[in-house]
Amino acid sequence: MRTRPIGVVVSVVIAMALTACAAEPDARRTVLPTPNEATAIASPLSSPSKTVLVPSPTISAAPTPCAGGTVTISGGSGTSARVGDCYRVSVTGSGITLDTSAAAIGTLLIQGDNNRVIGAATLTTVTIEGQDNSVDAARAASVTVRGQRNAVTSSEEIGALEISGNDNAVSAPRVVTTSVSGDGNTYPAP
Repeated sequence: MRTRPIGVVVSVVIAMALTACAAEPDARRTVLPTPNEATAIASPLSSPSKTVLVPSPTISAAPTPCAGGTVTISGGSGTSARVGDCYRVSVTGSGITLDTSAAAIGTLLIQGDNNRVIGAATLTTVTIEGQDNSVDAARAASVTVRGQRNAVTSSEEIGALEISGNDNAVSAPRVVTTSVSGDGNTYPAP
């Protein structure tokens, strides 16, 4: 078997060309994103005693309209809203704060991570699908939690509790029925 000299020469030239490209690496340059208004900035030039305070997101005084009995609150970190009485409220996204002060809500659905529902609403059904969410309710007849590290607090008893996941915490004076799978979950005994 004969090797063709042109094929060998071409292979050697290509290998040398590729090696030459890697022989002189460019200097690395780090580009930092431009900070937005809601981000605290620690300047290396500022004195250690100087503190910059960043306000927490403000929640509008007017509730988000519940057109047709349903409303969906979606967004990213820093999104905040207030709702009044509504048949169905959906929260989809991460880092959303929802104020439900004195509201009566039929179904509350949370899908995402790090969302907070505050204001101690009266809720018929609560479903959480995600991680690190928290719900504060005056009353919740039925609670379903699917995910990790979620927290639900109810001032009154919870009728039915279903947990599927790990390290979730439910606090209520009493739970009537439970169905729990996963590790590290805490909840009142029925």
